Amino acid sequence: MSERCFRCGAEKPAPMVGDEPVCPSCGAWSGAASYRPAASLDQESVSIVPEAELPLAVQATLEVEPGGFRPESHIEDPRELRADYERLRAAYLFHRYAGGEDHPPALLENLLRLAFELLPADRGAVLLREEAGAPLIPAAARERGPGRVSLSIPERILRAAVEGRRAVLSTDATSDARFAGSESILRANVRSAMCVPLVGFREVLGVIHLDTREQTGAFTAKDLSLLSVLASQAALALDRLWLRRQVEQEARLRERLSRFFPPPVLSEVIERGLDLTREGRTGPVSVLFCDIRGFTALAERLPPREVLRLLNAHFERLVAVVFRHAGVLDKFIGDALMAVWGAPIRRSDDARRALSAGLEMLVAVREFNRARPPEWPELQVGIGINSGEAVVGTVGSALRMEYTVMGDAVNLAERLCAMAAPGQLLLSKQTLLQCAAPGRAAPRVRSLSELPVRGRSGPVEVFECLDLP
Repeated sequence: MSERCFRCGAEKPAPMVGDEPVCPSCGAWSGAASYRPAASLDQESVSIVPEAELPLAVQATLEVEPGGFRPESHIEDPRELRADYERLRAAYLFHRYAGGEDHPPALLENLLRLAFELLPADRGAVLLREEAGAPLIPAAARERGPGRVSLSIPERILRAAVEGRRAVLSTDATSDARFAGSESILRANVRSAMCVPLVGFREVLGVIHLDTREQTGAFTAKDLSLLSVLASQAALALDRLWLRRQVEQEARLRERLSRFFPPPVLSEVIERGLDLTREGRTGPVSVLFCDIRGFTALAERLPPREVLRLLNAHFERLVAVVFRHAGVLDKFIGDALMAVWGAPIRRSDDARRALSAGLEMLVAVREFNRARPPEWPELQVGIGINSGEAVVGTVGSALRMEYTVMGDAVNLAERLCAMAAPGQLLLSKQTLLQCAAPGRAAPRVRSLSELPVRGRSGPVEVFECLDLP
């Protein structure tokens, strides 16, 4: 069986030729250990053997402080000094490698590879958590010698390492008084064992576990120290990779959502970790529709490219108004725009923000008409605003999802927009009442009394907004 150097990728024989401990290509270790990586953890047997909860007093006795590397002046045997040097040099090379590794599976495989080359383990595995508090899941596994990887890890040892955030060493787990009565250790057929937590910046990311089946006293305190150093380096590398992945995901999320959310709302959505993909929830919202009057006739007078340019220039101004008032752009519907206040972030003055945005849109359209190219027609819009309960969530297929609001409150806002005359802003009584809350100046409106609205069984009280002090 041939191996490749984890650092440079050069093919090297296994076992090692002669006494040379390094890769001839780049200087990394060659290693004499014979091991077999788990080809697929889905097909390998890596399991956790459970047992009943332990008393806290027993749990405390499982904490072991790693140690064993003595000062050079205390070492008389030069062979021990050379062996310690080679181990620490290997740890240094792994530190350099881990700092540049961008692929977590490769990092974990090489962590186990080095552990098997330096330590007398029969079996080993790395288990990780997907998030804080989640169960440990096997991520990499190895077993010395031929045959199928089969590893059962005692829950008691795992819990000692994770909950105590301390390295665990047992020279004979089956007779260790600290593990007396542990069914999981007996069932897992563990003699000597080491289990070291991968401690990240804020939490335990996982563990690395090594054990032997038959040999007692296989591991020493010095072995535990070395494995702890390697685990610490791997944990820092994983934290770096996961942090970078989180930053990249947040950047992609910001880019995707920045078209619909104003920067303050977008920042709050990300900081609060709001889930925009969950199933719909019902909540109060204020919905605005703005529609160009007579657009079909206008479009017939212009070439298609000019129609597209006109719409984009028009929407550019309207979306800026929505964002200035902390609204969310829900969608474009042909020549119409739909905006929402109250989802995903709810504020006490959502209705007032929507009404203020609607009035500013009328001003923006007048400014657009004054600045438009002479070949473009003058635009007139109608605006409708309603407030009420709506379902907020994502709708669509697995190929394309859309965050939106739905319900009767949305339908009424659309009907009011359709009823509005050019240059007119219509609002419902619900929106008026929310805008005229105690301590706020009431909008100046003109009552249009009760009007029949398409799709509703009875008339609706409608108001035209003239001003908002």
